Amino acid sequence: MGFALPPNVPQLMLALTDLTQAAWSGRLPNVTTGEAFWAAARDVPSLIAAGYAEIAPPDTVAPPPEPAWTVHGQPGFGAGTSNSSH
Repeated sequence: MGFALPPNVPQLMLALTDLTQAAWSGRLPNVTTGEAFWAAARDVPSLIAAGYAEIAPPDTVAPPPEPAWTVHGQPGFGAGTSNSSH
């Protein structure tokens, strides 16, 4: 038995402090204080509770999502690899 995790729906957030970020494909650029970023819905409560981020207001400009088939932040190189983001 276990418990159901919320879906991995992206949620737009604003960083309240500098944050590091990574994907299965490797490290991504750091998020600076006040910068908008995408977070998985299951991570939102923890980020808010720890004071790391808040949900972005409706008028926030969203950054692009990570491109598919990315390895270490380089789009296209992940096709056919085990550490790809897609």
